[in-house]
Amino acid sequence: MELPKISVTLGRLLYSMIGNPDFSIEHVYIHHAFLCTDKDPATAKKGESVYRFFLRSSFHGHLAAWRFERDRLNRSKTSLYSLENKMLTGYLMCLIWPILYLSISGFTGLVICLSLMLAGKFVFEAINYVEHYGLVRSVNEPIAPHHSWNCNTRMSYIVLLGLARHSAHHERGQTPYWQLAAYPDAPQMPYGYLISLLVSMVPPLWFAIMEPKLQRWHTQYQS
Repeated sequence: MELPKISVTLGRLLYSMIGNPDFSIEHVYIHHAFLCTDKDPATAKKGESVYRFFLRSSFHGHLAAWRFERDRLNRSKTSLYSLENKMLTGYLMCLIWPILYLSISGFTGLVICLSLMLAGKFVFEAINYVEHYGLVRSVNEPIAPHHSWNCNTRMSYIVLLGLARHSAHHERGQTPYWQLAAYPDAPQMPYGYLISLLVSMVPPLWFAIMEPKLQRWHTQYQS
């Protein structure tokens, strides 16, 4: 399903508010293709803290998006330094907010803007962290509901516009969010999104809660 160009542009503009120009590329073309494999920088490994994951996913996800754009532009014989490069236009979008804050509130505004962008980016990556933590998939294995931690709590579903039904989001990536299935038999997060995110900030507690769930997952799906 081809999204309207205006929808894609507005989405990229929203991502730019947290300094994330690569998400619309990395998430769609890399994460959805390679989730739960070593080729996916957005899948957290077992025993990896959310803080370490934040650094690894941010860096390697950014590089992966650049490689994708380079290859895409090479195929169409378009210059890497043209405005057809979505990474470059993404950078320009990201610059809007610091310039706006700086012009309104000076240096203090700039510091606030950059702090908000960093905090937003961290939360964004933390969501990726809890959605696939410790799950694995071979490259040739079809993507299935058990390759995501699902969440069927009502509040998470409402606040995140259906994202909580993450198993369906990955199995049927082109399905509108309001049509995503609940999949009650899919692996479930220990709590709703907010509590799961807060728990993940304390790695020893997160590991202790998730270890039994991962053991059951491996017994059921990887045996």
